[in-house]
Amino acid sequence: MRSKVLSQEVILLRKINWINHRLTLTAKKKEVDELLCQMITPQYWKVSSGEEIEIQTTEMDQSSELIEIYQLLDESNVDQTVSQRIRILDQVKDKLRDRSCPLVKEICGLVDREKEFLRRGIRQSLSGLRARISHLFLHFLERNINALDINTKQN
Repeated sequence: MRSKVLSQEVILLRKINWINHRLTLTAKKKEVDELLCQMITPQYWKVSSGEEIEIQTTEMDQSSELIEIYQLLDESNVDQTVSQRIRILDQVKDKLRDRSCPLVKEICGLVDREKEFLRRGIRQSLSGLRARISHLFLHFLERNINALDINTKQN
């Protein structure tokens, strides 16, 4: 009798942990989505007539391109073919080519590793590598956008 109660308790605790895990993932996804929306929010300037005009800068265009790439990189796009995924990874390397910080080098190294795995036909257990690439690219995006914000505030 006691072992039956304990096993039911273990099952219920596992369910609670699973629900907490899912809620945490949902909250993180929502937080990232809000951050990405905030990054591409247009700027408004007041002109002398009192009217507000929307300003679309080249930095905002670059940011929206990076955000699109991030969304393509996102691990949840599991229905991509190998050639589509390799194309996306090539886009990542093209966008990061002219930068030379340790973060970019790490992202490029991981991208090369995933491309090599895909070329060899290894598709299982790439979720950890993809999550790491996605996370690092998001970190790069945040740093890049913050640098753009600082530059536009100084001008």
